[in-house]
Amino acid sequence: MYKNIFIFVVCVAFTFYSQAQDVVVNNYLPDNLPSIEYYLSQVIEKQSDRVEGKYASKLRKIYSERSHQMKKAISDSVYFFNEDLNKNLKPILDHIYQANPNINHNDFYFFIKNSLVPNAACYGDGTFEINLGLFTTYDSDDELAYVICHEIAHKLLDHSFNKMNEIVRRMHSKQTKEEIRKLEKIKYGRTRAGLAFLDTLNSDFLKHSKEAEAEADSLGYVLFRKTAFKQKSALSSLEKLKVTDGSYFDFAIRLDSIFDFESYPFKSYWLEDEIALFDTNEMIDDFRVSSEKEKTHPEIEYRIKKIQKEFELDDTGEVSNIHITKINDIASIQNITYTIDFNLLDLAFYQLIRKFEQGEIGSDYYYTTMAEVLRRVYLAKKNHELGKYVPRRNNLSNEEELNKIRLFLHNLELGEVRQISLAFCEASILKEPNNQPLKSTYEFFKR
Repeated sequence: MYKNIFIFVVCVAFTFYSQAQDVVVNNYLPDNLPSIEYYLSQVIEKQSDRVEGKYASKLRKIYSERSHQMKKAISDSVYFFNEDLNKNLKPILDHIYQANPNINHNDFYFFIKNSLVPNAACYGDGTFEINLGLFTTYDSDDELAYVICHEIAHKLLDHSFNKMNEIVRRMHSKQTKEEIRKLEKIKYGRTRAGLAFLDTLNSDFLKHSKEAEAEADSLGYVLFRKTAFKQKSALSSLEKLKVTDGSYFDFAIRLDSIFDFESYPFKSYWLEDEIALFDTNEMIDDFRVSSEKEKTHPEIEYRIKKIQKEFELDDTGEVSNIHITKINDIASIQNITYTIDFNLLDLAFYQLIRKFEQGEIGSDYYYTTMAEVLRRVYLAKKNHELGKYVPRRNNLSNEEELNKIRLFLHNLELGEVRQISLAFCEASILKEPNNQPLKSTYEFFKR
């Protein structure tokens, strides 16, 4: 989905991750940072040179700010730079380019974003984003290749550039200014009226977005079917992007059995909630991808049916998972590592438990990493900082399993965290007697 710089939404949501045993070295800053910064300046300058007309100065200012935002995002560890991941992504990109020699990809650069949301983006100037969560959603090179073709289609169709021009034109149009003047004269209910007006503008933009997505699907498929990838994978790639509120956190987390030890039994009050002062049926989803009108992948069914209607999809051939398997391994571990590095401890808890119980990570990695997360919980409790990293349980949220973890972590006293951690380490060392990092964490809690 292509984006504009007016909206920068950072969503954290859980996606699937594949089996991985080795911890990936984190690279939040690229080795060639100066060259990437120079590249960003150049592509933004080229985009600015295209601008003309009445609002040219405003658009150039926006593009200049976009360049600064990207550079700041890199310094803020928004992106993940990993040589092994790039080595496995490159053959897929190269195959698309070779099958479509008319694509001028000299200015293309794919940034990998530390986000668990399955999404990708084209910014129109040659820069693209692929979220780690998109990698872990797919099972084949073919599905990933179609999404990449879709994003390249956005670039070829100039959707981002056209959308930016349209937004600026609409925001500074005579009609919009007149509506704003009317709003300023309203004495009562101005906020509600203003929100209603913005909602109208958003609806218009999103209508065009739906059309643009369908156009990118069509051209993307034209590019995709020239490759050797299986054509039906275009449909399965879209199908897997369907999300429902709360679906990222639907795996039952059995804390009362995971942290129940003979030396320190689980206590039921650790999962007891406070009585709510107010009761309401309105549900709040902290990790919902966006509002109803701003779904990350709007109208998936519509888009699938449109492709089926426009094209006759060949169902022959076998899908390839040569590169996606390794990409998944790297992205999967990085999804967990990122949440730990930034002390998003409830998300780290959820991912570790889910994937271990589903057999998608090994016991060595699970025991070592869970012990480290418990150590971080202990230190956050000790420094009275847990609330900075783990939100309180939200009774209006439908993410019950994530809320369960939050409730558990906040209900524990400091001494209880230590006792649970000691018991966890002791039980784990019996199963992994040669696990030195685990033994090191155990010694920390003994001290």
